[in-house]
Amino acid sequence: MAGDGATPGRAISTGSANIGSIIHSSQVPKPHSTTHKIAASSASGHPPNRTGVRKANSDTKVGFPASGPWLEASCDVVKGPKTWDEMWKAASGSEAWDQAMKAFKKDLEDPNGLHWPFDRWLWSASGGLENPRCVDPDSTHCTRFECGDNQDSLKPAGALMMLALSGLQQMVHETKIAMDEAHSTVNGVIGEFRETFTRMPDHHLEMAIVKMFIDAATFSLGIGSAFVWNVFAREAQWFTKDDNLRSAFKDISNAGIAFSAVAPKDHMKAKDETLSIQNLVSGLATEFIDETINNLVGFLNHTVYAQDDKSQSLLHHIVADGIGYSFQTLNYVSNTIKASVLKLFYGKMIPQAWSISVEHQEPFILRVPNDLYKCGDPVEQPQSEDDKKGFNLGMWMTGKTAKETQVCLDDAVYFVLNARYDEDHICDGNNTGHVGDWDNCLHNYVHTVFGTLAGGDSKTLDGEQWGGVTLKDMLVSSMGAFVANGFKNGYLASVQQMEETSSLHVDSALTKVEDSGVSFFDDIKTPGFFNFTICFDPWEAVASVLQFRHPPCAESPKLGDYYTKPKNEAG
Repeated sequence: MAGDGATPGRAISTGSANIGSIIHSSQVPKPHSTTHKIAASSASGHPPNRTGVRKANSDTKVGFPASGPWLEASCDVVKGPKTWDEMWKAASGSEAWDQAMKAFKKDLEDPNGLHWPFDRWLWSASGGLENPRCVDPDSTHCTRFECGDNQDSLKPAGALMMLALSGLQQMVHETKIAMDEAHSTVNGVIGEFRETFTRMPDHHLEMAIVKMFIDAATFSLGIGSAFVWNVFAREAQWFTKDDNLRSAFKDISNAGIAFSAVAPKDHMKAKDETLSIQNLVSGLATEFIDETINNLVGFLNHTVYAQDDKSQSLLHHIVADGIGYSFQTLNYVSNTIKASVLKLFYGKMIPQAWSISVEHQEPFILRVPNDLYKCGDPVEQPQSEDDKKGFNLGMWMTGKTAKETQVCLDDAVYFVLNARYDEDHICDGNNTGHVGDWDNCLHNYVHTVFGTLAGGDSKTLDGEQWGGVTLKDMLVSSMGAFVANGFKNGYLASVQQMEETSSLHVDSALTKVEDSGVSFFDDIKTPGFFNFTICFDPWEAVASVLQFRHPPCAESPKLGDYYTKPKNEAG
């Protein structure tokens, strides 16, 4: 459907009739045989429409009722190093846009109207003789449109509109390239992923485990488009510009997420014969990549068709607010998109892998203030009774674990750890795990109750491998969830909560969350993307493990010096 530019369920003419023949018969364009130049395909594999230039027929009147200074504007106003706002204002773009949309809507309301997508409608109204098909991300006809000479009916304002539509199509095309590359990357390291994060042989899995992985992939699918939009937003520096542009982007991003959230995902199921770890993760990667692309293509199609008020509002942001045009000014960003979607995918898959590891993995985060431990200090297990006096992390973890799991912030060191609930954890002679002199036990008992998660060390999660996921990402997101949950563990994040919570941002001190106004502005550091239990009192964490209480430190941990609520603060 998207490839041929036809409205679903509607047969349309493939001829070159100008839309003015329907809307404004007194302004029917003359037939022409103008050739549109399209550049040859480049060695990089990018389609030719990235560099081609197209002009509407010269000496043709606008194919809809039009008036005002935009009809007299010279093409010079859109040439040279100028911003979108400068060109749009000089071309009287807002006036042209209002008139074009009024005529477009009139055609939609006419039972005998063409009901074409907006790109085809506008191009035809400007004398274009073929369908640009900007609804199709692979179209070689949605080219870089250029204002013509003399009395070109495209006019400067029309050229800017078509450039904005071309920019949106280019964005989705770039994403397709990136997602294909991401897919190849994932498939190339599936075996290594299994060995690193599960340490398991590639055997068949129970259906409960399979469902858990599918749920994680479905969550990723629901927010994949938001991660992609944010890449372009950062590259175009939308977040640092005026509030109107930021608000416009927020509307577009949220619409993209909503479009993904309602997309059917019933086919994200695994067959019995494919239930090995490698086949499962590989299959889910395929579904995630394909469906994220499909959702973005669907968004492109829906927006450019502009058949209802919602899509027309989005189209206004894309065209009149200059969002689409900004894509034209960006260099290829497929590598950045690839990195973003890989980070999203691995960020969800790694915790799932830990949950099925052959060695029990229970992620949690331990905060140790600077007055008890300084970043990078060596940690050694006590060799004498004197070594047990005071505070010594070596009583509960090895020096290697301490070195490879710590994240250093200004006021404290955070350790991303594995709570080792081994059966030999005892703190008294009765081997009950919860009886005895705990004060004496906790300050004298030496055992590595805290370990390193499988692959959960700073060498493996170094910001380069596995999509660039880091221990700090896990820390910031989990702490954000803790704060958002009223300084309690147990925050729940789901696809249904995305529109309400996905724009939350936690401050650098990890004590306050605020609304950034942009969905997944912090990518995988968004509060709740990771949701590991937080402990602030080392002795409470040790006691939790020794007493087999899951998870460590429970829902309301002792906060220590981390945070004291003001007396007038609720909760």
